[in-house]
Amino acid sequence: MATWEEHGSPNTAAFGVTVSRDQQAVWLGNPDGPEWPLPS
Repeated sequence: MATWEEHGSPNTAAFGVTVSRDQQAVWLGNPDGPEWPLPS
């Protein structure tokens, strides 16, 4: 929860997901913004 608060408590519309053969990640704002890898 601290990370969410550090980024201004964004709503769910601010997040996106990248899914490819080599990468699965959730990101904030845009694909070049902060991201968190998902387990494969």
